[in-house]
Amino acid sequence: MARKKMFKTTVDIHEKMLGGNFDTGAYTYVKECDTLEQAKDIKDLLWQAIEIEGIGDTECFVEVLIEKNGEYRDRDEFVMVTKIVRTDVPSKFVVWGDMEPHLFEVDKEKSVLNIELA
Repeated sequence: MARKKMFKTTVDIHEKMLGGNFDTGAYTYVKECDTLEQAKDIKDLLWQAIEIEGIGDTECFVEVLIEKNGEYRDRDEFVMVTKIVRTDVPSKFVVWGDMEPHLFEVDKEKSVLNIELA
């Protein structure tokens, strides 16, 4: 049986709406890891959310909660400003089967992800 990870990171991403407010609903992504340093490294989780949710050139309010063995450890929040360039390669996060792909990989070299403290 696999050993349970000590740290759990939950990232909630709220996209900015046309009226200028951030959406009250959130895209939620979770990861489990062994160390606090791994728990605080959320860049890959942000890129995954951007690709899967189809987030484009926008601003997002991001909330991060870190727990250790189910108890509060750390919390952070910030505004993420994105300029996203996509490739023509279908997202590897989705098993497409017979479906026509409509989500494509993010070109991380050409895309920009700026984090501004809230």
